Amino acid sequence: MKNATSPSAPRRLLHEAALFLLDILYNAIIIILLVVLIRSFLISPFRIIGSSMADTLASNEFILIDKLSYRLGEPERGDVIVFKYPKDTNLNYIKRVVGLPGDTVEVIDKVVYVNDKPIETKEIDGKEIMEDMDERYKSYEFKFMETKT
Repeated sequence: MKNATSPSAPRRLLHEAALFLLDILYNAIIIILLVVLIRSFLISPFRIIGSSMADTLASNEFILIDKLSYRLGEPERGDVIVFKYPKDTNLNYIKRVVGLPGDTVEVIDKVVYVNDKPIETKEIDGKEIMEDMDERYKSYEFKFMETKT
């Protein structure tokens, strides 16, 4: 019979500790791989910076972007999309799709036209939007419009 002070007791404890650490490492690797795969191909979190998407998305909101949909199909008019700003690919832009491939989009006298037809708009109260807006823009006078794309 071996007692607790025999040389095999510390080895057994060391072996159990090593197995425990290997189990933690194995699980950490699995979790990291899953997160990388999910963020690369399925969904990604984004933080809204600025108020250009008010009143749909407020500044400082966090959203999850579905990456799979556009691997299977094309964006449609009215969809909210995230893309890299062409002049600085470190910036993500979040915008609503107005025109599709083949469409002609023009802005004439502050009216947006898609295929020579104006997008219907109506002026709305922007008080809540102004409250969420970055302080540096609050001194400007804005008109807030609701549109259907």
